[in-house]
Amino acid sequence: MQFLYRDGADYVFMDTSSYEQMNAAPDSLGDAPRYLKEGDEAILQMYNGEIVGVDLPAAVELTVTETEPGMQGDRVSGARKAATLQTGLIVQVPLFVNTGDVLKVDTRCHHAPNPPGCLGTQPRASMQRAVRRATLFW
Repeated sequence: MQFLYRDGADYVFMDTSSYEQMNAAPDSLGDAPRYLKEGDEAILQMYNGEIVGVDLPAAVELTVTETEPGMQGDRVSGARKAATLQTGLIVQVPLFVNTGDVLKVDTRCHHAPNPPGCLGTQPRASMQRAVRRATLFW
């Protein structure tokens, strides 16, 4: 299923094979809305016409919409700041991350902070900015 858009509180999905659309209440999607943006693919697990689970890709790319201005020299300190992503998800990022940066967010780690093997978030290079590499955890 492809996530198309929000209709009030509901999320509208389309079956890409039949083009049939389906509305889903936020409660039935669990934590998936924290990672879904228009055009993203998700597997909706159904039972008797009800959504019982949502499978997302292991990682999604989300744009930082709000954060404090970055500092060029703050790469080594390990300090973090809050950043709000385009879906409303708030994560902790290094101080050099700015509004407009794209982060690769691991969708599997949302239940526990810093679990073993979790990739967290990783800044992705944009065309206008120098390549930044860091692994972030929240």
